[in-house]
Amino acid sequence: MASIFSKIIAGEIPCYKIAETDKYLAFLDVFPMQKGHTLVIPKIEVDYLFDLDEETYNGWVSVRLIILSWQISLEHFNAKTLDGVVPFLKKNLA
Repeated sequence: MASIFSKIIAGEIPCYKIAETDKYLAFLDVFPMQKGHTLVIPKIEVDYLFDLDEETYNGWVSVRLIILSWQISLEHFNAKTLDGVVPFLKKNLA
């Protein structure tokens, strides 16, 4: 059975995408704990996070850190968009 995340990846459930690569998707949480609360998920379905292979897990951690650093930069500089993160991810995590 497909999880809610699989449905989001497939486009069956809408989301506000922050960044996307062929392996990962980052989007705003529907019920945020704070402004900008972003979920970063791998595009493969596993039962548990630690069921991911090492390469996918390490890539997921890298994407999370990149998104976090962009969010911190945006907050610091009072920017309004994460547009620059998509080309950066495609270049560095393709």
